[in-house]
Amino acid sequence: MKRFLKILLILTVVTVITAGVGPFRYQVKAKFKPILPFEGSIVGLEYSHHLQGLEEKISDQYPYLGAAYDYSNNEVYYRVGNRTEWEGLYFDLNYHYWLNNNLPGYIYQKGVKAAVSYPIEPEHGLAFLLFQGQIGSSFNEEIKTRFAYLSYYKDLHYDVLNEIKFYFNVTSGQDITEGDSYYISNLTLPVKLGEYRIVPRFGYINSSSRIEPCYNLSSYVTGYENEKGNRLVSLFLERQFQIYPYSDNPFLALMNGSVFVRTGDVISADESVKDFKLHTSGGLGLVWAMGQVEYRLEEFVTDKGEWQTMFFVSFSY
Repeated sequence: MKRFLKILLILTVVTVITAGVGPFRYQVKAKFKPILPFEGSIVGLEYSHHLQGLEEKISDQYPYLGAAYDYSNNEVYYRVGNRTEWEGLYFDLNYHYWLNNNLPGYIYQKGVKAAVSYPIEPEHGLAFLLFQGQIGSSFNEEIKTRFAYLSYYKDLHYDVLNEIKFYFNVTSGQDITEGDSYYISNLTLPVKLGEYRIVPRFGYINSSSRIEPCYNLSSYVTGYENEKGNRLVSLFLERQFQIYPYSDNPFLALMNGSVFVRTGDVISADESVKDFKLHTSGGLGLVWAMGQVEYRLEEFVTDKGEWQTMFFVSFSY
């Protein structure tokens, strides 16, 4: 926690020192943005400048500095970089020590990332990034690697009540020390039919000798903590309904009731398709949807008869 406070102090000092950066070529607009736990179990703060180009040839720049506290692992993360908008493209170059969101089973990554995204339409776009640095499945592990990540998303169908979406991403990387490669691909096809949601997911991992990403079934079927593998099939079924549709209280107006079922399995590299066995959990919950983020409080039971209560943040498809 002391380290986290030191980083926040540095962030504040940078704010004061750089408040007048670029008086000749840029208009400077500074802002703070909270880092919320939908990236993982982290909370924090990011400071950024909007350096708006006063000439047409100068693109807008967004230098930033962020710090976050991981309350699950008692760890402090940071990132510093610059974002650029140019001709409909968004670039991000940074150095960071942060949660690893690209290689399942690995906690952190530390190094340089260069990313570009191209939003073709509001719900249609591409994103690509390159990373080089180190990763670890624990904070004591350091493996040098480089990888490339590509994602594609598109609304296949949309109207007021019904949606069909397509999300695909692939990661291809190399162990710098050993020289061998690994590969990850994921496909998600969310469907919304009025109050109902259907979200199938599929994933495949080809590991290297030292870098072995893996799916944890608990991320897809709540209640199963120790089921891990390199092939994933899961299905999420849900009906959401308004509880207080006419309330003047924003907290109550945004609150939905939920009835849901999650089912699926992961199998390891030394298992065959015959070893695939569905694991299921289901129950009731309260959901607060805010844009693409959902805050969920759930009471559910597994097919082992174990009851659990869980509060977490997830993306809303």
